[in-house]
Order: sequence, then structure tokens, then C-alpha cells
Amino acid sequence: MKKIKTNENLQSSAECKTHIKKTRYYLNGTNRIKIKSKVINNDSWGAKKISALTVGYKKKNGRWKRARTRIAAGVTGSDIANNSVLYQNCGIAFEKHKVKEKRRRRVKAKIRGQRFDGASLIIGIKPQKAYSYHKQGSINLRLDYYDMY
Repeated sequence: MKKIKTNENLQSSAECKTHIKKTRYYLNGTNRIKIKSKVINNDSWGAKKISALTVGYKKKNGRWKRARTRIAAGVTGSDIANNSVLYQNCGIAFEKHKVKEKRRRRVKAKIRGQRFDGASLIIGIKPQKAYSYHKQGSINLRLDYYDMY
């Protein structure tokens, strides 16, 4: 992990989101994936994390079944190989990158919050800085966390 900026003003927190959840299905022929993308800052049990989950499905006997396939999930930057830029308390930027690709029914990539300079652990997201990455067969998605609702 690498801290990249400490001089950003906290006034820009109006464009910073700290809680995001999105669940959706995507189809392409005989492939279907379920994606879950989350940014959670829960004080009651201390969870501060950003995660991406991909669940793979195949069509069998006219019904969708969870199946072992080659799937990927990740938290990336503007390109799959780049680091995402996350914000601690919407002010201090740090870089992280995590992508998992395995032959499984589901794959989850998770980044936990880190503490810099004694500030709080709250993870913030700004536009076009962190992307949720999901892949199965011909389905290849890269979704901006900030645009999720």
C-alpha cells in the first residue's frame, strides 16, 4: 500500500461517497454472472472495506445453475492492471489493487480499510478512481464504483 497525496482538502468530500451496494445479473449466451460491488463503512461492527464478488452460472436443462467456471473479480483502477485510488476519510488518497481469477463458483476480492496519519478508517470513493472488475467467458465488465447506486 502506498500513500500518494496528503494535501487534498476535506471540502471536496461532497463528491465523495462512503456507502455503495450494487447487485445485478449480466447475460451473454449460455453464460450469466451475478455481480455484487460494495463499499461498507459500518461503525457498529468495525467493517471498513471495498469488495467485488462474481458468481458464475451456466444454463443446464433450461435453467440457470451455479457452475464451476473460470471467473474473476477485482478492485482496479482505470485499467485492469492499474491501482485504484481510494480515500481515507475522503481526504487522504491511497492506492490499492486486487484481482482474483480462479476456477470456482464464486470469487471475491476484498480490500480492508487502512489507517494513515492517525485519521479515521472510513473509505471514500471519488469519480473515475476505483472500478469493480468482473469476468466470465465472454462477459468482461469494469464498472465505476462512484456511478453505482
